[in-house]
Amino acid sequence: MSLIKKIFKKFFDPHHPESNEFRWNFTLWLYINYSWPIYMGIVWICFLSQFFRPAIVCNGNNSNIDYEMAESFCFLESSFYHSKFYDADHYDQNVYHFNRIYYWLIPIMITMCLMFTIPKTIWNRSKNCRRLQSVINDSIKSYGNHDRTKTLKIIAILYRITKSNHQMTIVILFIHLWILISLPLMIGMFAWTMFVQSSKNTGSILTYGWDWIKFQSYDNNNNNNVTMQEDPLQKLFPTIVPCTYRYYGQSGQLQRTELLCSIKFNLLLGRIMLFVWFHLLTLALLIIIELIKITLLSSPMIRSYYIHYRFLQNYQFKHVKLSYPMMLIIRMLPINIGHLNTIKLLIEIHGKNVKINDKQ
Repeated sequence: MSLIKKIFKKFFDPHHPESNEFRWNFTLWLYINYSWPIYMGIVWICFLSQFFRPAIVCNGNNSNIDYEMAESFCFLESSFYHSKFYDADHYDQNVYHFNRIYYWLIPIMITMCLMFTIPKTIWNRSKNCRRLQSVINDSIKSYGNHDRTKTLKIIAILYRITKSNHQMTIVILFIHLWILISLPLMIGMFAWTMFVQSSKNTGSILTYGWDWIKFQSYDNNNNNNVTMQEDPLQKLFPTIVPCTYRYYGQSGQLQRTELLCSIKFNLLLGRIMLFVWFHLLTLALLIIIELIKITLLSSPMIRSYYIHYRFLQNYQFKHVKLSYPMMLIIRMLPINIGHLNTIKLLIEIHGKNVKINDKQ
């Protein structure tokens, strides 16, 4: 029952704070966090669909063959790949592509899982991170109500862990960069079929979405000249494929018959892979944006302008001096302690900096 309550609070009460978990608020993390359940659902749909029958339906003129066996053979042979130049006399050289989709779906799922577990593990194991987490948790309990004592305590912890050593900077940057370097791994897994059996006739999964966009624009301009074979969805995930089934006849000799098979699941699979392709493309764009952000924030001037335009537009002072590691933490505080509390924290930091400058 408690598990159901947690699920309900997570999906139907998004403002409910989780006091035992630090929440990241940069766009890339949020995108992965919310798209993760959708991706998991896709993997399970693809996996469970293999147990639905009929997965493939074959028709032919020969009534002497076992069609159930023929359909199983053709499903293994042609469900995800079919070559126009398939040589029936050299069938031993043909490679069976049994559910090639899992070459990328499952490894990508594992990589996405590591993108969550490794940063959270590092955060929970670091002494400074735990110290900051404890102070943030105290503030979360009074979420929405400003407590100056707790604000000053957060500031003291921030100064202590960012000035004493560079451990916090390394931890925060590693968490960012780990997420950033995970995408090339996923794209490499996603493009695996380009090096396996992709050809000019079947197209490449690496350019799958782009080919689909070009096909749609071509389809709108040339309605009478477009054929089903030109559709990139049909090239990689054909719904109707020919199949040569070999069997031993009554005389004991090896015989063959030509079948025409329909794979209905490939109609859905082609669209699922289209979603995955655009999902990874969006991730790539977000990674480029995030790399630009963390690079630009290394400049003190840009950090000052960023703080002003995001938090302090309605205040007279324009510049708040923050170190790079503190900047990386503060940009993630609004989702943990609230936007207004973050503004008040920055005001306290500005006041502290003014006092230090006056003494000097």
